[in-house]
Amino acid sequence: MVAPLDYSKLEHQICSRGFAEVDFALESSYMDFAAQSWLAFLTLPEDTKKQFFINNAFEGVSDSIVGYVKSERKLDEKTGHPIGSTDNKEYFHFNRIAINELSTLALADDRALKFFANATNIYMEAEKTHKRIMLAFDQEFPGLYDRFFSAKVPELYLRFLKYDFDGSDRPIAMPHYDKGAFTLALAESTPGLRLHYEGCDGNFDTTYVQKHPRAALAFPGFQFQGVTEGSFLPTAHDVVPLSSQEGAGVRWSIVCFADYGNLDPVPYQAIHFDDDSPLGKHLASIPNWEN
Repeated sequence: MVAPLDYSKLEHQICSRGFAEVDFALESSYMDFAAQSWLAFLTLPEDTKKQFFINNAFEGVSDSIVGYVKSERKLDEKTGHPIGSTDNKEYFHFNRIAINELSTLALADDRALKFFANATNIYMEAEKTHKRIMLAFDQEFPGLYDRFFSAKVPELYLRFLKYDFDGSDRPIAMPHYDKGAFTLALAESTPGLRLHYEGCDGNFDTTYVQKHPRAALAFPGFQFQGVTEGSFLPTAHDVVPLSSQEGAGVRWSIVCFADYGNLDPVPYQAIHFDDDSPLGKHLASIPNWEN
């Protein structure tokens, strides 16, 4: 059994700024190396990449996708505004199911094999970190750890992301809450993650966040308020690359979600925002945001 993190420190950091910084065992240089193996995986033929896909991977959990997905943002023809929640991106959900059921496919190409080896290393460390976090919260909310880790295969998703970036200051991931319970932001190619946090006074604060080496940023998703009796609100976020540091090209990131699939499905409207919502009004008042 891993040792729990300090609950009081987690609580203070999350309640005061919307996220906590926690130790993570892998060096930043290794995360960069692993990301390059992810980008190399993406050079495989499209038909090959599509074979790495399992829908409804967790029984009874809708949208529990494991494997490779490519999606494109759809725009309204009249307004030019995005429709729905999809951004232009490619991603891979990696976990124990991917290890057990997709590893044989990876043997066919060295690019896939190297990516799977690196993804396995990162996933195992991310799972340990999520366990330490949930053990800490279990001290205040007994039974919480077992809700996530009593199953033989926990519902965790290590997500490797790749965005195509045009060099502008427009968001490449629109503002949202993560629909799951808890998120670990492990690595990104360059700064761009912005958190929008509602303080105790009801006002919102927006900040770019960067982690220290061998650390991860940890913050609650939408489900976490349900498993903590409303004590921890989700943290909204988007991605707006700092144009002075990154020209047009590719942006990657690595995150790990802990979900609790036995809760009711989260509707789209619950994790996105319209102009009249408190967060929507706050977002409209800050630079580099479009609805």
